[in-house]
Amino acid sequence: MKHVFIILDCSASIVADGSELVGAINDLLHELINELEDGGAGDIRVIGYGDNASILWQSSSKKSFSDIPEDRFDGRSSLGKAYELIKKTLTAEAIPLKDCAIALISDGEASDDYKTQLQALDPKNEAYRVAIAFGIKHFTTEKHASQNDLFFLRGVTDRDDFIEKTVDYLSL
Repeated sequence: MKHVFIILDCSASIVADGSELVGAINDLLHELINELEDGGAGDIRVIGYGDNASILWQSSSKKSFSDIPEDRFDGRSSLGKAYELIKKTLTAEAIPLKDCAIALISDGEASDDYKTQLQALDPKNEAYRVAIAFGIKHFTTEKHASQNDLFFLRGVTDRDDFIEKTVDYLSL
């Protein structure tokens, strides 16, 4: 069983210039989740992070994914808390990191020391990590991407490649 963690930036910057980005992100999540399920992902979780991190949806709930509401996007961008939550989940459920794909969707720089938490989560660079950036190029999504350098800069324009590469991981 492959485990997929989709980390979603839920900071206030997502809605700073209106809610158009929220719609694009929700559309991307619907399509990505459907493709992952069709591709055989046995465990999919969407983790939102702002001031804190929490699991917003997981496939084991047997409920279909529903849009993340606009009012959920608030606060700072504490990506390190999402990495901490994944690490705790892996430990609690005895999930090997090498069986995980971690996809990051973000529009900007993290506001915390996420690099330390990323290093603690994946010190040997074992997880398949892919990132898609909405907005300008930023170091956070680039740093998140694994040795495969799967970093997509152009947001909506790159969504098909981002989905394809994330789903392709399941066949490895």
